[in-house]
Amino acid sequence: MHQFPGKKQTFQTVPVSDIAHLADREAQDFSLSSTSPATILSISYDRDLLFTREMILARAGYRVYSVLQFKEALDLCAQKTFDLVIIGHSIPDDDKRMFLAEIRGRGAMPILAFRRIVDRRLEGMDFELDPAEGPEVLLAKVMAILSLRPPK
Repeated sequence: MHQFPGKKQTFQTVPVSDIAHLADREAQDFSLSSTSPATILSISYDRDLLFTREMILARAGYRVYSVLQFKEALDLCAQKTFDLVIIGHSIPDDDKRMFLAEIRGRGAMPILAFRRIVDRRLEGMDFELDPAEGPEVLLAKVMAILSLRPPK
């Protein structure tokens, strides 16, 4: 088992009220039609970014499990299969690679990574998204990825 050290980074904060308003508007456009919401595992080293992503996805109708550590994520993946795993950009590529190596042996869950350098694809990553994109792009990307999965 690998240890994944957290790295503290500084990010510009956005008032939660602004994000909540945007998430409500986006949820109307991207709401799920299924009676069983897709289950998403979200991982980040930054608590605020993790909370914001969880709020946006939950308001769009997804069931979201958010964790700050890869050990927690691996423990959850041992207990259940997720429809999508999202790895935040606060996590360095080396840590993403280690997690990817561990998770690939536990099932065929699609993985979306936020990365600032998307012109060089991270080997083994299913999908990538520039974190500068807004919540509407995240929701559209999540919907597109989930539409590729076979029906439950």
